[in-house]
Amino acid sequence: MNRARSPVRPFPPLRALGVLAALLLASCSSDDSTPLAPGSPGADGLPVNAVTLLGAPRVALSFDGGVVERVTDGPLTGVFRVILSDSIGRRVFLPDVRLQDSTLTEERDSFGNPSQYVLQVEDRLPTLRLRDTLRFEVRDGGVITTPFTVRIIPSRLDLLPDSTVITGRDDISIPWSGQIERVILALTDTRGTRVRLVFQLENYTGLTHVVIPARDFAVLQPGIIQVGTNVLDTELRIGTGVPRLSVTHETNQRRLWILQP
Repeated sequence: MNRARSPVRPFPPLRALGVLAALLLASCSSDDSTPLAPGSPGADGLPVNAVTLLGAPRVALSFDGGVVERVTDGPLTGVFRVILSDSIGRRVFLPDVRLQDSTLTEERDSFGNPSQYVLQVEDRLPTLRLRDTLRFEVRDGGVITTPFTVRIIPSRLDLLPDSTVITGRDDISIPWSGQIERVILALTDTRGTRVRLVFQLENYTGLTHVVIPARDFAVLQPGIIQVGTNVLDTELRIGTGVPRLSVTHETNQRRLWILQP
């Protein structure tokens, strides 16, 4: 791969999972066989689990969340939804269930039965940032389950801030943190022309960032470039006699860069 000078400050190797599938380049393709830049595992060995369970729950958990960051380290919008089910699959509410110390809202179906917990990020977690580890806690499970905690470390791309000037002469290196499963990265000019990368990662500890070759910017018109990303994390744990644990988290980021010839 051509490793031309980059306007991005070098980023230390982060612990991430690696490639399951080759990447797909749409709208503008490169001759590179892989624009992913390999690295090495951290000094302390394998990456920390993105999802950690503390305690011994006797309920199944489905955790589904999605957040949007529109400015660098700015306020997030989004929603988290949680479903808890007992040993025979009935959805249940418990006496004290929280995310980041904030009590989740209970929602019921048309028959008045427990449906799901919901938490709106902008209303209940205005100080939440992408760098934060999520803590889902059942502090009081009543007669149904003992207390437990699920720690979730969402993945994210470390994007350049708004108004960053990029050029058609330099590659761009975008590091990430976390254990990403899938990334979509799109750059769109004012005419609607787009450079998009889609790739998936699995069970590989040496990958730390993605490189966009400078030549791929040739199809974009100089000026304002809209940058959009979607990062997906999922984890599913099923074991004999162990309640099901399912976690899905999406991180979306938005930026406006300036492309110069």
